[in-house]
Amino acid sequence: MSDTLKKIADNLGVSTINGSYLSGIADYYGVNLATSDDLMADILTEVGGDPATSTDYLQDIVIELGGTVTINGNWMEAWEAITAVPPAPSAPVNTVAPDVTGNPSVGDLLTTTNGTWSGTPTSYSYQWKRGATNIGTNANTYTLVSADAGLNITCVVTATNATGSTNATSNVFVPSALSAPENLSPPAIDGITTWTVGMTIGFTGNEWSGNPVPTLTYQWLRNGGNIEGATDDTYDLIGDDEGYVVSVKCTATNSQGSAFVISNEVYISS
Repeated sequence: MSDTLKKIADNLGVSTINGSYLSGIADYYGVNLATSDDLMADILTEVGGDPATSTDYLQDIVIELGGTVTINGNWMEAWEAITAVPPAPSAPVNTVAPDVTGNPSVGDLLTTTNGTWSGTPTSYSYQWKRGATNIGTNANTYTLVSADAGLNITCVVTATNATGSTNATSNVFVPSALSAPENLSPPAIDGITTWTVGMTIGFTGNEWSGNPVPTLTYQWLRNGGNIEGATDDTYDLIGDDEGYVVSVKCTATNSQGSAFVISNEVYISS
């Protein structure tokens, strides 16, 4: 018990009085040592209990101090736990790094998680980086620009609580390198349908690669020549098309260049 009394005294920041830890503890709780005949009973009185109705002064001292159960079957250890100084609060500590995800092309949106933290953060802030260079704004999203292509993109997440702030860096995300448009699947007009004046003609396919994502434009052709004003992705066949073949020229353009492909030709019947 004397070891536990010493720990309680140390927790309370008191010394022995006349070589007694219990006297030092009693003095801390306000007991008049000069007149006390029973330190435990008088400590119980000082913490709000009634020794006259108590069958266990130690137990009732702990209960009055807010304890409810023994520790290791011992009310003295429960008293020690109550007086123990709680650990000093700490700034947040990252346990799982932030995770950046998204599509790799210029113009696409990246998003970062906050990661996982101990220390109960109350707020988060964000700094996106291209290599060691700060980019972006204080948001958990970032839109890729041409300067990011092929370089390492990360996000530094700062978690803050009342004690302080801590940084954690995300995984490295590498956007695709810049590239000119390249056709992956040419436009294809249905060659089985019998196309006649008054029908609306369209196409399938026309898939492209390229970074940034290419912008697509269209020009419908009659016998290989441009049809004036026919620049949508569909075309309403008119009388001038009757007896001729129609196709579509699809052009893809980005900052790295431009390319086009022409679909198959289909005959326009009367």
